[in-house]
Amino acid sequence: MSRWVDAHCHVDLFPQPERLLAETERLGITTLAVTNLPSHFHLGHPHFRRYRRVRPAVGLHPLLATEHTPAERAAFLRALPMTSYVGEVGLDGSGHGRAFLELQRASFEFVLEALGRRTHLMSIHSRGAEAEVLDRLSAHGVQRAVFHWYTGPLRLVDAILSAGHAFSVNPAMMRSASGRRIIAQIPADRLLTESDGPHIRLEGQAQDPRAIPALVAELAPTLGLTPEELAEQIFHTLKALLSPTKGEEAPFRKGHL
Repeated sequence: MSRWVDAHCHVDLFPQPERLLAETERLGITTLAVTNLPSHFHLGHPHFRRYRRVRPAVGLHPLLATEHTPAERAAFLRALPMTSYVGEVGLDGSGHGRAFLELQRASFEFVLEALGRRTHLMSIHSRGAEAEVLDRLSAHGVQRAVFHWYTGPLRLVDAILSAGHAFSVNPAMMRSASGRRIIAQIPADRLLTESDGPHIRLEGQAQDPRAIPALVAELAPTLGLTPEELAEQIFHTLKALLSPTKGEEAPFRKGHL
């Protein structure tokens, strides 16, 4: 049985999140359940932790920077010992977030300082601020993060890869020329799959972790692999991204994969 990975899904935003997770558990899909605020993480954690394949992540979404209150920041710090994953975090320099970019910067800096030398795996939002996000990661010595739904310049992809980071790609990227060009530059050992559900809708249907096997089957020929080989490679890539290197502090370990 293939071991599938959904590296970025807003499970808590679905109408019946536990029913969805029960189904993805049955299908063998390891799901990184990102959150937009730490309070959302704490609400969901008691329910999600019962599933062997769900990985709750604590987030401070850049587009909600005006809600990153002292209470939410304190909740973020309390969550760090409870998980190996952080997301969704980052910066948004597009028209959606430009008006409060300074608030975003302060929040992202808080996240990076709070992590220190821990190896929590971050799922990064970088739309319209890709170079700045890469710069801040490098300034804080972050060697392995995942750029979720990257839409930035092609010329920056190699710099992100050289810095040790990976990318998570989704069905929407496969359906755009720019997305396919980006995917073509990502080697198999730096690629993860994601649904970004429920934000991505195709043919009126919200994507969720159950879309991952079809996405892997679509991606595999472009990488010269069978779907089974690519699924296994993606699982091992996730495992490698979580492995601490010398001098790094290991994250919370219980059931981290």
